[in-house]
Amino acid sequence: MSSKSAVSPAISNEDSKSHPVLEELRMPFSRSMIGSFFQEQPKLGNQFLEDALLQSYLRKHLPPLVLEQASRDLERFGQRIVEEINSLGRECELTYLPQLQQYDAWGCRIDRIITCPAWKRMKELSAEEGLIAEAYERKYSSWSRLIQVVKLYLYSPSSGLFTCPLAMTDGAAKVIEVTSLIEPIEHTLCFYLCYLCVMN
Repeated sequence: MSSKSAVSPAISNEDSKSHPVLEELRMPFSRSMIGSFFQEQPKLGNQFLEDALLQSYLRKHLPPLVLEQASRDLERFGQRIVEEINSLGRECELTYLPQLQQYDAWGCRIDRIITCPAWKRMKELSAEEGLIAEAYERKYSSWSRLIQVVKLYLYSPSSGLFTCPLAMTDGAAKVIEVTSLIEPIEHTLCFYLCYLCVMN
């Protein structure tokens, strides 16, 4: 394709040089060129500190003492997302999404879920951070479920879809809790057993 005017292909370069108006009508980017513009990669900040609406909501709904304790924990967790969890989540999404292997090479039924090392690390991190246990250990009394939801809200965009097994674990733990099949003192053990069942 030639680099003649967008208005009239019949206008030659010589004509446009003699007429300033015609020069302006020429297509400025008629040929592809490699310029010097490079866009910086976006950097993830601490999502807890940068979310003004969330901060405002917590100030409005939490007692001052609970807010102070929870804010320290959420700020630390937000920083861990930036430094560690976000890159693991990207690895989970880009390298190897979980797959179900139903049969082995000899045709025997095995139903094994294959995951990448980052997925396994996410399992450890979610347990370390108490992403499900937070609601059942009652560290923040009746506000524990709210704090758990806030942690999951911060975690979810960087989780690499790991919130799926977490939701199943939370559901199983909640069913056991409400049906009163066990004593309240054993909730931590209950959570751990649910976690093992769902994750393995």
